[in-house]
Amino acid sequence: MKNLFWFVLAIALFAALAYGIYVSPVLRIQNIEFDSQYGLDLETLSLYSGLAHGDFYFDVSEKAISESLLGHPFVKDATVTKKFPNTVVIDIVYRQHFCVVRYLDMLISIDDEAIVLGVLTEAGDSFVVTGLPLDSYSAGRTIKITKLYVLQNVINYIKLFEIARLSPEKNVRFEDNCIYFEVDGLFVNFGLGENYEKRFNDFLVIYKDLRKKGVEKGTIDISSDGLPVYRPFGD
Repeated sequence: MKNLFWFVLAIALFAALAYGIYVSPVLRIQNIEFDSQYGLDLETLSLYSGLAHGDFYFDVSEKAISESLLGHPFVKDATVTKKFPNTVVIDIVYRQHFCVVRYLDMLISIDDEAIVLGVLTEAGDSFVVTGLPLDSYSAGRTIKITKLYVLQNVINYIKLFEIARLSPEKNVRFEDNCIYFEVDGLFVNFGLGENYEKRFNDFLVIYKDLRKKGVEKGTIDISSDGLPVYRPFGD
């Protein structure tokens, strides 16, 4: 009987201790650290992640918060770290403006995955893609274009120009089912842009040769997977 008494007392003391720890403000989340962009304030972050001040430290799941935050339209990635006893640090990778799709008088900002970030009043120093048939757009979602793969190819070409340290004109045209860039006075016709790495390498070979010869006008036609062609104006 005495042993049972001590056992019950031990259980009661343990339960009291556990409850004391659970309700203690020391182990309740008091600090949530993150970089706020695109209007993602603490209230919105809590809405998407489920994390809030006062949550019990040991109930907070870093993985669950990270996965939930990906539901926010402008969050590309999120890394969550708990710091004992009451802090959560969230490193958010936000989607970044990459180029502009012009439709009529609208300048639609997209990232490098063709996700819409908003509408701009001016393009600034951004690449501006014109001529693509727009169906609709919504912030935080992939832009709806009839030939989305063409836009994705344009994005890849812009990246390749940056890697090659070339500075084409910022206006990229989609005309007669062809993607046109202009660099140093030369027009480049990439067609619909398939096999973009091969076509860009073909362009570089011709471009460098023409530059050595001092040629600054004409069209480098790489619109098919066949042999690339240089066409001077008037020919």
